Amino acid sequence: MLYGYDISMWQADTPLDCDFLIIKASEGNGYKDPAMERHLAKAKKAKKLLGFYHYARPDLGNEPEAEADWFLKIVGEYAGNAIYALDWEGDSLRYSEDWILRWCRRIKEVTGVKPLIYVSASQVWRLRSAYYEDYGLWVAHWGVYRPVYKGCYPPGAWALWQYQGSPIDKDIFNGDRRAWKAYCTAKPLKEIEDEN
Repeated sequence: MLYGYDISMWQADTPLDCDFLIIKASEGNGYKDPAMERHLAKAKKAKKLLGFYHYARPDLGNEPEAEADWFLKIVGEYAGNAIYALDWEGDSLRYSEDWILRWCRRIKEVTGVKPLIYVSASQVWRLRSAYYEDYGLWVAHWGVYRPVYKGCYPPGAWALWQYQGSPIDKDIFNGDRRAWKAYCTAKPLKEIEDEN
């Protein structure tokens, strides 16, 4: 297992006592996190494993493909070297899983990489089709020994677990560096092993 943080403009400093950093890149269609470049520069200098996430805003009337294209405009060059994720919370929860699937499919269509879906443990049950299309789960469940949720994703099938939300979001990756790379490249772990 690997340990890390997900961070955004709300963190003045870039925490580096970790294996990985997942940085907020964008929100909606047109917003770029103002701290992204600062966090990214420090993470790259420290040679941390990288990930980027996009905060979904279907509540603004945005099409998922447009939001995916905006996200890729900002971080598309990192395909193959970073995990991508969709942050599905807040007002987004009023919308159907179809919006999630269309965003994820667009990312996969353009980059070949299947993004993860960030959602609270209480909402995992909504991701039935996402599970069957093999999109990885990033589950938020704080103050527990292990994440517990209902739905199609079997217990322990999560890729990332956000286990703390304050004062900073802390995460565990359910695998090693090779598994992280597999999520970045959409290659089966066997192919990653063969390359090494």
